[in-house]
Amino acid sequence: MTCKKVAKTVEKKHHLCHQKPSQTAEDYLERIHELIEEKGYARVVDIASSLAVRQASVTSMVSKTG
Repeated sequence: MTCKKVAKTVEKKHHLCHQKPSQTAEDYLERIHELIEEKGYARVVDIASSLAVRQASVTSMVSKTG
């Protein structure tokens, strides 16, 4: 997912729910953005490793934000 797609997904979700994402969701999205900026991609394994969480937790959170 590109940085623009991440931003659009967050913006779209925000407008649909009229709520600010939770702090945890923001942490995941910020880390995904950072990884994309650094590497050009963000794999579940990289996100999980950098946030010290399980890969299943990343998958769950990403499905909630998308």
